[in-house]
Amino acid sequence: MSISIVALIIGSLLVPQAGLQAQAPDPTAIESSVVRIETLNSVGTGFVIAPERVVTAAHVVDGANGPSVITPDQELTGRVLAVDRALDVALLEVSGLSAPAIEFASSPPRVLDEVYAFGNPLGGGTSASRGIVSAVSDETIQTDAAVNPGNSGGPLLDADGQVVGVVVSKDAEAEGVSFAVPAASVQAFLDRTGTEAAPVIPGNQSGPTETTWPRSPVPDSEPPSTTPDQADPPNVDSGEGAPVDPRLAAMAGAATLLSLLLVFTVLRLRRRGRLVVTPEDLDDLPTRSPSGPSGERIVVG
Repeated sequence: MSISIVALIIGSLLVPQAGLQAQAPDPTAIESSVVRIETLNSVGTGFVIAPERVVTAAHVVDGANGPSVITPDQELTGRVLAVDRALDVALLEVSGLSAPAIEFASSPPRVLDEVYAFGNPLGGGTSASRGIVSAVSDETIQTDAAVNPGNSGGPLLDADGQVVGVVVSKDAEAEGVSFAVPAASVQAFLDRTGTEAAPVIPGNQSGPTETTWPRSPVPDSEPPSTTPDQADPPNVDSGEGAPVDPRLAAMAGAATLLSLLLVFTVLRLRRRGRLVVTPEDLDDLPTRSPSGPSGERIVVG
């Protein structure tokens, strides 16, 4: 009888612990699908959603020409297919990427649900942080999972290892207040964009074109007509079409060159003087209104 009681006590202690361990996602499977994204101006995170397709934060790759996409086994060059700056998400095509895809959760998380943020904080290797969901809205998920610069674009996962959001920012004046774009909004963006991309055009790796201005059609066969006045040589006696004085042309060229040098010097001096990030600079960053405590938000990519 005493042996049975001891067995029941030991079992009651072990079963909850085993249950807790089973609720966490498998880090080995997740790490192979989380990628590091590097551009000339930033280091961020992304994750594989389909063969050769990666989702990240828009501010990580916005304006980048051929961002580097790095996995534990590969270093490839991506191409930006689509960007939604208001939502702060982007879709990349990465030819040759063989990492497995991460699935999106079928339903949003609830307050107090445990979540896991995977990314490359401070530009280091892939790591994970755990937290709970603090608030949920149609526009954002607030969590206390620790995120830092480099986490932007990384997945926010539930206990099943499915994506519930994309990490994009944190509150600059508080600890444990970070934000993610809900998975439903990301899926709507992907539905509008489509995961299939047009073929890559050689020499055109500058990313998606948002606006294309129509050009006037040019005839292929007939040359432009000329009037007799246009065909006649200039009247030298009247001064029409007289050659320009070389000295005046040289002076005009020198003045133009000096103006360009002056503008370049001013821009260089202004840029050199910016050694710190000021509050005015932070105001220009793409932010969204927090759903929790008020405070200035900064992007983390």
